[in-house]
Amino acid sequence: MNMKDYIPKTKDDLSAVEILKHKSFEDVKAEVSYLLGCLQDLHWDVASEVGAYLAPHVNEIKDNLLDILLSNDEEWKFGIMKSLIAIAPVKLDEELLFSLERIRDCPTEREVNEELHLVAREILEKEIN
Repeated sequence: MNMKDYIPKTKDDLSAVEILKHKSFEDVKAEVSYLLGCLQDLHWDVASEVGAYLAPHVNEIKDNLLDILLSNDEEWKFGIMKSLIAIAPVKLDEELLFSLERIRDCPTEREVNEELHLVAREILEKEIN
């Protein structure tokens, strides 16, 4: 894969994020999986900015998000839930809502340990209001 200049290469590559902000979603759509990788750890400098960029497009990238929500990577789930799904300025797709309801209502032990069920509850409450 030829790395694009708008894909952060390190956890503090804010210059790439600045380039990303000026790109249309259509221009970066093919690299969404790489951009979502920036949300694996919210301590990374690029995480909140990449999350904010992707937030309006949560429904367009729902398949990628569902794959993460179904994974065993609780830190990544937390990252996408807090820095992306929770701030989405659009009504969430039914499949995303269903996945969040599952985490809220029937969390795994690891999801409970990471308090993902509480994050899911917050997001779902916001969706109702």
